[in-house]
Amino acid sequence: MKDKILIIPLVLAAAFALFGQPLRAQAPEGKFRAGLLGYRMISLKQQTFSHNTHPDDSFLPDAHVPGSAGTTDIGNRQHFMSITLGWQPRLSDCVTLNFDAGILLGDNRDRHQNANDDRLPGNAAFVYSQARFGALAAAGMSYHFKHFSLGVETQLASVLVEHGWDRYGSDKNQTSKVHHMLSAGPKAGIRGKPFAGGSTTLGLECTLQFNHAVTFGIQGIIDF
Repeated sequence: MKDKILIIPLVLAAAFALFGQPLRAQAPEGKFRAGLLGYRMISLKQQTFSHNTHPDDSFLPDAHVPGSAGTTDIGNRQHFMSITLGWQPRLSDCVTLNFDAGILLGDNRDRHQNANDDRLPGNAAFVYSQARFGALAAAGMSYHFKHFSLGVETQLASVLVEHGWDRYGSDKNQTSKVHHMLSAGPKAGIRGKPFAGGSTTLGLECTLQFNHAVTFGIQGIIDF
């Protein structure tokens, strides 16, 4: 799968080199860019966490038994808001590169009452797993024609996955681990005309990413 991820950008780059010049598209001048109000679906490999009962809840049934508090799951497609900053140099009249980095913010959380706690929820102990924060780096190439673009992008997402106990509304983290996901795929964009008297433009980019699952993203872009 990693070989396929690396081959896709090379194939599309070759296509741009062969066919880009005769079409005489118009690429924007090299400039900084910011990605705001973005959405990224990130594919994590399925993970199931087995929870022991918290030491302070030793009075619960089978509290000494490993996994007595139950299991939680994090994985498959997780949803994040993305905020990025980047640079978009121009290679020719029709081709640009882009290099972006940013943060991922989500609310991906699996939480439920301890399997061995039959008290009312207001007095009970809970277990949780979550993937709420991450970082994103991306590099791509785009071919431009008028206000549209078509290209390819490789993306590396790093997501912090935690699991532990939620006791009376307070999280007690047991373990934390950063998971990395490398993916690549096509992207398409559209940008508006520059604002009056300047070079700042607004645009929208969409990307389809492939690794062990298919995911996608959409992001508002400000070029300045």
